[in-house]
Amino acid sequence: MRILSLSLDRNLFDSQSAVAERTLSYGSLVNLYHVIVQDKKDNVLNLSEQVIVFGSGGSNKIWRFFKIYHLVCDLSKKFKYDIITTQDQYYLGFLALILSKKLRLGLEVQVHGWDNFWGLRYLLARIVLPRAKTIRTVGERSSKKLVGLGISNQKIVVVPIFTDYLNFLVANKQKSNSEKFVFLTVGRLVKVKNIQQQILCFAQLSKQFRNIELRIVGDGPERNKLEKIVANLNLKDKILFTGWLNGNELNREYENANCFLLTSKNEGWGLVIVEAANYSLPIIMTDVGCAGEFIKDGENGLVIEINNNELLLKKMKEILENKDLAFKLGQAAQHSVVTMPSKEETLALYKKSWVRALK
Repeated sequence: MRILSLSLDRNLFDSQSAVAERTLSYGSLVNLYHVIVQDKKDNVLNLSEQVIVFGSGGSNKIWRFFKIYHLVCDLSKKFKYDIITTQDQYYLGFLALILSKKLRLGLEVQVHGWDNFWGLRYLLARIVLPRAKTIRTVGERSSKKLVGLGISNQKIVVVPIFTDYLNFLVANKQKSNSEKFVFLTVGRLVKVKNIQQQILCFAQLSKQFRNIELRIVGDGPERNKLEKIVANLNLKDKILFTGWLNGNELNREYENANCFLLTSKNEGWGLVIVEAANYSLPIIMTDVGCAGEFIKDGENGLVIEINNNELLLKKMKEILENKDLAFKLGQAAQHSVVTMPSKEETLALYKKSWVRALK
């Protein structure tokens, strides 16, 4: 099989990134696995003999649309792709649909979430999804949404993002009372992640508990706004923005944290939840993504309603005050990582989806 993927993830140009490592695994299953990343630069990175990453070039989204179109047509003449797969069901999905018809390629659409599912995005998804040969999604919640939109179950393959953590599960540490209690969140600083909710609840909590800290790992368009809120609350010494971290720096954040927070209004799966569980952190998350499937309320984490500040504050306080509960939830979360499908099982599901796209 010769596969071309359309992606939004610029981290693919970092050969040390987790997404680059995952992409190399995909490439090991096929003859060719090429990726075009929507980006203003037109760089080319050879990750391996089978895996090559191309930047689209183009100064804006509309221009990149046409740049990708022409790049795919040119590359297809040389490499004779069988399948085109796309990272979303909207802008790139529509482009992939056009290209699949023109070049007679099998079309796989990946569904990672449903951000802003209205207006033009809703219209594009309703055009693209029924016309895909196969749809790969990350969880049962998303699968049910697809069925609700009239998509046949026969087209859907559920494949959680694989996490090869079993070789380095991290021991849970109960910290002494003298140490700072650290809440951690990791992700893009965009509205849908609702980081502001965490900041406001932490501000309330800090009035009662002095030796606590909130660490926000990530970056994005909301950062300046969030930093101003923190400054206005006089909490710059307690709420820290680290920017994006990878490798050992990110590992240290997980190792030093006491509780992980995710307050998204929408989430495809939530890879960071699995990462936090690997470090046996107690997790408080909204009822999105892998909640109810990987994290079950009261069993291996705490699941709360979206936008419920009162409940988030209550659960944060509960984890702070009840060390036994925090330890129990962390241990149970880590056990859930062990029971996840292995890398080999997950990759087999990827291949199953691609085989369907060829039919």
